[in-house]
Amino acid sequence: MLSKLANKVIRDNLYERPTNPTIQSKALHWLVPWAGGALPYRSRGARSVSFQVPSRADVSHSPRKAKTRHIYVTDNAREGQHPRFQQVVIVTPLNVASMEEVWVELRAPRFVVHGHSAVLRCDHNVDPETLYKVVFFKSGQRIMQHVQGRDPPFELYNFTGADINLPKMTPTSITLERMDFAASGPYACEIALEIPLYSKASKIHEVSVIVRQKFRPRIKIKHKKLSSNDDLEASCQSAPAYPAPHLTWLINNVKVDEHLTIPHGTVNVHRHHHGQPLSLTNSSLRFPLSNLELSPNQTVYITCLSTIPSYASLTEGFADVQNHTVPVNVVRMVPVPTQLPVKIISVDLNRSSYLLTQNSSQIAARGARAKRYKGRTK
Repeated sequence: MLSKLANKVIRDNLYERPTNPTIQSKALHWLVPWAGGALPYRSRGARSVSFQVPSRADVSHSPRKAKTRHIYVTDNAREGQHPRFQQVVIVTPLNVASMEEVWVELRAPRFVVHGHSAVLRCDHNVDPETLYKVVFFKSGQRIMQHVQGRDPPFELYNFTGADINLPKMTPTSITLERMDFAASGPYACEIALEIPLYSKASKIHEVSVIVRQKFRPRIKIKHKKLSSNDDLEASCQSAPAYPAPHLTWLINNVKVDEHLTIPHGTVNVHRHHHGQPLSLTNSSLRFPLSNLELSPNQTVYITCLSTIPSYASLTEGFADVQNHTVPVNVVRMVPVPTQLPVKIISVDLNRSSYLLTQNSSQIAARGARAKRYKGRTK
């Protein structure tokens, strides 16, 4: 009878059910510590009784976010009389102030090279002793769960695209090895507590299996020797990969504005990697060199950066990166003057030039008159 009443008190305080009307606020006499499945407790001067706590599967009601770990119960019954429960106080020694502060996060790489391995870790801020179950999901389907106190504690489900390393499994982490393209997709994890009945899932984390580039991108430049007033015209083609790489232009290690670049999209090539078709990316550049502050006969360095993905994360950087740099000789042109230069001649030089011109004219005139005179005499 005592066990049934104790079960009723605990059920009333763990689930959405009417509270036992016989419970009143009085002094505490009994201490019921949580011990996995059973809750042994004793009364002052009374016999010890053990009873089973209702498990998560036994009750279909939605649980309260109750804070529980130890349950204190009072009993004022005398020997031979029916015990009456006077008070139940539910407390929790979790390492968080409330259930709203519980956080769960799945930590895993965003990109994994085909055939390589990845570690998926379910991080949380719940006391490991209160943790009842951890479940890993892919695309909403279970791939592994760990249940504390069960023998064996691990349970694996059908999973294609990778092998789970059994010796490296822990209650909160799994290692996926020899990952294939089928292993790409959304992953998540969930933690659950039995007392109180509470569970929380992490956010979705996308994992992609990629094929790296095998060589650097190729740059073609229309003219390798230009003047500072010319436009630099170049094209770049990445190596085949999966997914198609992203191309970024740099001049003297400074990123070029995208409005000066012309993307030409991706092209599927006749190459496959374990059945997966590969793609390459093309891009061109038209950059006015007049935008640069150049010294005479300066060399400008053009770089094509080919990456997967298009941007680098703070923790992982790029999953794959290749680059190619070529030099271009730029000749600085001297500005064309607005007017012709004027040569200033001194007054003395002007006078002497005038006299020289006058003497030459007189001598020429005399020669002409002499020729006319000879013609007449004949």
